[in-house]
Amino acid sequence: MKAFEKRDLILNGDLKKTIIKLSLPLLLTNLSQTMYNLTDTFWLGKVGAEEVAASSVTWPILFLIITIGIGISTAGTSLMSQYMGNDDKENARIVAGQIFSLTIIFSIIMTIFGFIFAPKILGWMGVDGTLLEKASTYLRIMILGTPISYFYMIFNSTRVSQGNTVTPMIINICGVSLNMILDPIFILILNMGVTGAAIASVLSQGIFLSAVFVLLFKKNDGIYIILKNIKLIKKRVTKIFKIGIPSTIGTSMESMGFIVLNSFIVSYGSVTLAAFGIANRINSLVFMPGMAIGGAIVSIVGQNIGIGNVKRARKAFYTASLFSFIISITLGIILFIYSKELLQIFVPSPEDIEVVIQGSYYMRLMALSLFLVALNDLFIGTFQGSGHTIYSMILSMGRLWIYRIPLIMIFQKLTNWGSEGVWYAMVLSNLLTTITGLIFFLSGKWEKRVIEKK
Repeated sequence: MKAFEKRDLILNGDLKKTIIKLSLPLLLTNLSQTMYNLTDTFWLGKVGAEEVAASSVTWPILFLIITIGIGISTAGTSLMSQYMGNDDKENARIVAGQIFSLTIIFSIIMTIFGFIFAPKILGWMGVDGTLLEKASTYLRIMILGTPISYFYMIFNSTRVSQGNTVTPMIINICGVSLNMILDPIFILILNMGVTGAAIASVLSQGIFLSAVFVLLFKKNDGIYIILKNIKLIKKRVTKIFKIGIPSTIGTSMESMGFIVLNSFIVSYGSVTLAAFGIANRINSLVFMPGMAIGGAIVSIVGQNIGIGNVKRARKAFYTASLFSFIISITLGIILFIYSKELLQIFVPSPEDIEVVIQGSYYMRLMALSLFLVALNDLFIGTFQGSGHTIYSMILSMGRLWIYRIPLIMIFQKLTNWGSEGVWYAMVLSNLLTTITGLIFFLSGKWEKRVIEKK
C-alpha cells in the first residue's frame, strides 16, 4: 500500500479496520521482540537461575541508555505523522533527515557513557558477587549494540508516522528468528552463558542494519532521507527537542525508576529477582496487544490532528479502548489460570520451585490489572501522536516515582508482606496512573496540533 493510500485509510477509512490493519503488524513486531527476550530466558534458564537474573537485572539500564533515541523517534513520529496528515511531505522528509543526524550523535554518546558506567550502576542497585560479574559482562556487550537500536527506532518512526507498520515487522521478525538460532549455539554449545546471549542478540540485530539504511534512503512517494536534509537546522532541532525532551525525560525517569525498583527486589534475594524477571517476560506477551493498539493510535491521532479532524482522533481512541478491553479480559483469564504452567517452561527444575511460586503470585495480580496497562498505553500513544508529550512524560514518570516507589516504601515500612508488597504496589500504581491519564484526556488540551498550517 502506497503512502497516499495509507493516508486515505487513516483519515477516511473505517476506524475499526484501520486500527486492526495498523495494530496487527505492530502486534507481530512486539511479539517477535518478546520472543527474542523469552528465547534468552529459556536458554539461560537451562544454565541456572543466576544467569536469568543477570540478564533480567540489566534491562532498566539498557532502557535508560536508549531513552534519548526514544525521545528523538517520538518527536519524529509526532511531527512526520501530522505533516503527512496535512499532506506536507517536504517538511516530513526534512524532519526525517534531522532525526537521522541526531541519532548518529546521541547513539555514540550514550554508547560511551553506558560502557563506562554500567558496572557502577549495577553496584548502586545492590548487585554484587558473581551476579555482578555476569550482569556487567552481559550489559557491556549489549550496550555496544546501542547505535543499532537507535537506527531501528528512527526507521520505525519514519514508517509508523505514515501508517506503514508492516516493513518494521518483517525486519524485526528476521532479526528475532536469527537470534533464536544463535542463542543455543552461543549459550550452550559454545558454553558462553550470559556472554553468549549478549553476543547473539547484538549479532542478530546488526546483520539486518544494512537493509534499514537502504530503505531509509530509498526514494518513494512517502518519507525518506535526502542528504541535503541531514545538515542540522537550529529551528528544526529546537522543535524536535521541544517535543522529544519530555518523552526522553519520561522514559529516562521511568527506567531509573525501574533501577530503583530492581534494587528493592534484589534485597529479597536472587530467587525473587529471577521470579520477577521471568514473570515480567511472560507478562510482556499479554501486554503486547495493548501496546500494539497504543502504537497504532500514534499515527491515527497524529495525522487526524494534523489535518484538524479532532473528532475522528477522539473516536479512534474510544474504538481502540473497546478493542483493548475485550482482549485484556480474555488474556487476563488465561494468564490467571495457567501462570504456574507458563513459569515452569522456563524454570522446570524442582530446585527452582520457589521461583515458580513467587512468580505465579505476581503474574496473577498483574492479570487482574491487564486492562489498566493497556489503557495507559492508549493514553501515551494518543498524547505522543498529538505532540503533547508532556502528558505522556507525566504518566511515564508518575507511575513509578509518584505512585509505585512510594507505595513500595510504605508497604515495606508498615506491613510484613515482604516481596508481595512490591506486587501490590505495582498493581495499585497502574490504577492511579490510568486515572491520571483519563484526567488529561478529558481536559481536551491534547487536541491542539503542534505543526504550522500549510
